[in-house]
Amino acid sequence: MTNQVGFAAFAVISEDGKSIYSGSFNDDLRVYATADGSEIRKVKAKQTGVRELAVDREQTIVLTRGYDGTAKGWAARDFRHLFTVPVGKPAVTFSQKEPYRIQVSPDGSLFATAGWDGEGRLFTIPLTVTSARREGQEMKLEWCGGRPPFRLQQRSSLSAGEWENVSEDLTSRRLSIPVTGTRFYRIAGQPTPEPISNP
Repeated sequence: MTNQVGFAAFAVISEDGKSIYSGSFNDDLRVYATADGSEIRKVKAKQTGVRELAVDREQTIVLTRGYDGTAKGWAARDFRHLFTVPVGKPAVTFSQKEPYRIQVSPDGSLFATAGWDGEGRLFTIPLTVTSARREGQEMKLEWCGGRPPFRLQQRSSLSAGEWENVSEDLTSRRLSIPVTGTRFYRIAGQPTPEPISNP
């Protein structure tokens, strides 16, 4: 398990112990299997180097912070880019605008950063479906962000009718549902208070 160019600046082991996520000064974001060290996937973060990263407990989202003063969210399953937010203020010295730490809240609905500028910032993670795939007679759904508990809702048409709850309260961000005819689905979470430190 190596970084071919540059070197790893930060690495975290997943909650289940099966994966290692690493970020490097050459902008690589990678994930490896702990069983044999094989690389599972890689993407260029485009943040002038990845200084630190964080992964939520369910491995639905990976957050990176870069030397460019941004934080980015990535779908853990395929490293699809989800969002970019500024997390540091422009300053005279480069290190002052650099975010120093990044961390996901225990419930996966928020993330926090701290910077050399002495300020801490809190951000919501938007509820985003990161994977919807059919396996046999089941649909596998996966999402990140949002505030639990969640509800799966459905309707037969996008232009008529109301959304109906078809599940009990869900605390996990993964769900399998049987495929029965044509249905439209969405995941609904709880209202998330807007953090007062969002820029």
